[in-house]
Amino acid sequence: MDLYFLLDTSYSIGPEKFARECKLASDISLRIQNTTSSITTIDYSDTAIMHIYGDGHRFSSLILSHKWRGGNTMTHSALEMALSASAAKSRERKQVVILMSDGASTSPDRTEKMARKIHQRPLETFVIGKIHT
Repeated sequence: MDLYFLLDTSYSIGPEKFARECKLASDISLRIQNTTSSITTIDYSDTAIMHIYGDGHRFSSLILSHKWRGGNTMTHSALEMALSASAAKSRERKQVVILMSDGASTSPDRTEKMARKIHQRPLETFVIGKIHT
């Protein structure tokens, strides 16, 4: 399985909620690490930044060192990056996208368009909203 965590690093998330996103991603990865071929994170706010971790054995500790960046919530950028990255991967493996966010995208029309494209691909997609304690 190829797993993509899309992590909201916008101003509305703030450093504490972002740390909770990272902790949740770490916890999920520990539960499924034996079934995961690669883990990729895409941190998004004004821009999207991709981090590729390979097999995921080191991921659970490395994700906890990600830094919150602040900015707008450009969810479409993260979705577009995940779509492009998944297109380059083997279709033989299951591909899963987990999007974490606390609210609406800064550009809802572009986000909706990218979400439609994601749903046309064989990607299992999950959304986790309102990251609380």
